[in-house]
Parts: sequence; structure tokens; C-alpha cells
Amino acid sequence: MDTTDFDDIFLSDIDSQYRSLNINDFQMLAIEIINNEDIKDGTALCFQVFYRCMSRSIREKTFEGQYTELPTILSCILHLRKVLKFNSSLFFSYLTEEFLTLPIEILWWLHKHNITNFVHYCCFSKYMTLSASLLRYIEAKKQHSIFVYDRIVPDLIAELLRHAYTPPSLFHLHYRVEWESFCSKVLYDMVDSILSAVFLDSSCSYLNVFNHVQNLDRQLPRVVVKDFFRTALKKLMVYNVDEFDIYAAYTYQELWKSSRLSRNLFTFLSEVFRKFCTLHDIMDIMEDCDEKVNWRYTLAAVAVSTNESGSGGEHAKDVTSTLLQQYFKRPKPLNLVKCLLFARQIYMEEKAKIDYSAWYSTTFGSRSNFKRKCSETKFKLLMSTLIELVQYESKDYLKVQHSLSLDAPLMCNYLIHNYKSLCRARLQELDKSPSVNYCNVKVNILHMMTESVRIGRPSAILVNIMKNQTEQFQCIVLPQLMINTEPYLTVKQMLVDGKYISLDKINDVNLELAQIIEDDDDNLY
Repeated sequence: MDTTDFDDIFLSDIDSQYRSLNINDFQMLAIEIINNEDIKDGTALCFQVFYRCMSRSIREKTFEGQYTELPTILSCILHLRKVLKFNSSLFFSYLTEEFLTLPIEILWWLHKHNITNFVHYCCFSKYMTLSASLLRYIEAKKQHSIFVYDRIVPDLIAELLRHAYTPPSLFHLHYRVEWESFCSKVLYDMVDSILSAVFLDSSCSYLNVFNHVQNLDRQLPRVVVKDFFRTALKKLMVYNVDEFDIYAAYTYQELWKSSRLSRNLFTFLSEVFRKFCTLHDIMDIMEDCDEKVNWRYTLAAVAVSTNESGSGGEHAKDVTSTLLQQYFKRPKPLNLVKCLLFARQIYMEEKAKIDYSAWYSTTFGSRSNFKRKCSETKFKLLMSTLIELVQYESKDYLKVQHSLSLDAPLMCNYLIHNYKSLCRARLQELDKSPSVNYCNVKVNILHMMTESVRIGRPSAILVNIMKNQTEQFQCIVLPQLMINTEPYLTVKQMLVDGKYISLDKINDVNLELAQIIEDDDDNLY
């Protein structure tokens, strides 16, 4: 006995008769109800015929049929409603008695045709799995003759966005608050699912959610759609904020050029910045969070926004100018670090039109009016901060800084000379330390060591190399850890204490190095 036969046992005689009607008989009976003033309601008739047509698909959650009878059922319902002989609440009651949950396709089809209300259904059923169901539906990308994927998804997302910000006024206040909370949760569950794929760099079929949201500003206030993208951006920027501090970001920022980002991260950020967000939104989020952000994702956002935002060049000028003004108003090294971070990240992108060297020259060099505007005190402040940053400069940017000229006030040329000398000395120091190839960028081992000591734990990049680039770790990094001076001694102990590496492994490396030295000595004779 199939499910339909089993359900028929509990039917009343009239329901059983309705359910057995063919579509032509149903249509004739619906017309009779419309025209007969003595018959007050046709809801039960409509539901039983709808049930006969759709119950198997609803229970099995498969919609591969043509459903040729469904347009006729819909037409009869609409005509019955016009003469007030169709009761949506009663139909809703029948529906929820028969089915514990409704698939997305049916739920939205009923809502779009005003047969049942999507809002009422979700509140009634506490349908908190809607987020997962919607994501599965989006991933499947199934096309049906009636349940058209490309219409359902954007319409459903628009409904959630609309009600997350402006719940239906017909609701009692309690239900309005509950519904607003529900819609917000579903939306941000979706964003969290997308971000999870970004963070894990795993396969993700949900990024097309953003494609659907892009054009919703035609249906919704632009501010509503922008707030959705801005919230998604904020969730990215505040994830795992301790991964890199601002000085590590200053050292490694070449890793986060847009062309080096993972496909998922690049796609995510491209959607965010395509129409709605800009560099200014990144700045606002940083301010909202007291700058407690993940610098890797923040700088990746800066890079992509430069390429995607139509006014990227103008926004770049505004942002770097604002950060520089903040530095001279509040002379803290971090303020200049932020300015240089943003400038470098912006101007390493091809669409920025000028490079960092050109920006630096027009800001501080002979092509600028910096000398005329800058007092001796401010210049000394700038130089003291640049000198402090020498230890964090990557090798490539250190060469750039050494080659660029600053337009100094009178009696301050000695500061530039001292700075250039420090740059040369640091370059020599970095030349003595090998580098590893990490995401097509040369990362100096000395930088990873000093960062690890500064933050009190192994560098995130060092840990990643140990786990995912074992050959480079064994051949390049590990021998450096055998150096019996700081910072190598401290980092070696960190790795042992954290069980990243064993003492036996270190002893084996020491023996190998000793053998190499002995062999070299033998070759001298």
C-alpha cells in the first residue's frame, strides 16, 4: 500500500470524493461553487485536488513531473478567491495537518500565488532549517517546468532581506520582532555557510547567492542591499583576528594581492565590491571594531575593492590622505603603518594605474609639497616611525624604501642618511637568511622568527609551512632553527613546547649538520 492509499483510510467520504475527481470534473465543480450562492466555500475541494496532484512530490521532495493540472488548480483557486469562496487560512490549516515540512519549491509557489503566506508558514513551523534547505536548493540548481529556480531563489532572498529590515506591518509587534530575527538569522546562516567555504578553501556552490542579491536594489531600497553586503564583509574581516597582527601584515602583505587570493575568497570579495561596498566601508568597519580585524582578509578586501570599485582611484586618494592626516594629528606609529599598508596594497594592483613608488614620491618626495607643508618636528616624527618600521619591511619593499628620496626640511638630511644606512644594514641581514617560496612570494625565515618571538607563538605562516610544505620546512627552515642565537633559540623552544617538532628530530638534524661540517673539513685536506 503506498502513502496515498494509507492516507485515504482516514479521509471523510466527501474528501475522498474530492480527491478522486479528475481535473475536468474539478474544474466544473469549482465553476458550480462560484455560480451557486448557496455554496459558501470551495477551499476543501481545492486542497484535496491539490493534494492528489502534489502529495507524492512533496513527500519525496522530488519535482521532475510536468504538473499539467497545477495551472488549472491555480486558476480555480484565484476565481474562487474573487468571489470570497476560498479561505487561505483554512487551506493553510489543511496543509500543515498533512505535511510536517514543505520543500522550498512548493513553499514559494504557494506564497507567490497568495495561496498561503510564507511568513505565516515559517512562524507556524519554526522553520529554522530553511537556511540549510535553501542552500541545498541553490546548490542543486534544478530547473522545473513550473518551479523555476532562477525565479524562486532571488524572490525568496528578496523576501528575507525585505523582512529582516521591515517586518510586515500586519503582524502583532511580538511576531514582527520574531520574524525580523528569523529572517536575519536565515540570511546570515547563508553568509556563514559561504564564508565557511572561503575559510576552508573548499568547494562551494553557494557563492551564486550573491549574484542573485546584486540586482535586488531594483526591488528593495539600495541601503538594505548594501547593508547585507557590508555585514558579509564585516563577518569576513573580524574572523580569527589574532591570525596576523598589523606588523606581520606589513611584512607579508604581498601575499594578499588580488591575483594571489584563493578562488573562493576572490569571488566573495568581488561580489561584495561590485556595486555596493567601497574602501570607505572597509575603513568604517575597522572603526566600528576598534581595528580588531583579521589583517589578511582586510588587506585582501582592500586589493579587490581597488579593482572592482568604479571609483577605486579616488577612494584610494581619500583613504590614504585621511590616514596620513590621522598620523600627524595623533603621532602614533600604528597610524603611519595603516597608511603605508593601504597605500601599498592599493598600488600593487594593476588597476590602480600608479605604483607605490609614484604615490610615495608625490606624497613625501620631490614631486610633493611635503617639504613646504611639513615642519621640522613633523618630519622628525615621520623619520622616527620609518626607522622603527625597517625591521618589519619585506626585502622587496626595503629595496624600494632605500631607493626612494624624501624631500627633507633644512637641517634634517642627516635623518635620511641614517635611515638609508639602516635599510642597507637590514638588507645585508636579510641576505644572510634564506627564504621559502610561500604562495609564489619569497618569505624570509628571519621575519617568521622575529614575528614568532614578538607575538609569543609560532607564526601562522611558519605553522602552515610545517603542515603543508614539509619539504621546504625540512630542507630550509629546520637547519636555520639549529642556529644557537636569538631569535632562533626561542622559536625552537616554542615549537618543541607546542609539540610541533620533537627533540629527537632536532637532535637528528644537529647530527646531520655536524656530519656535513665534518665532511667539508675533510675536503679541505
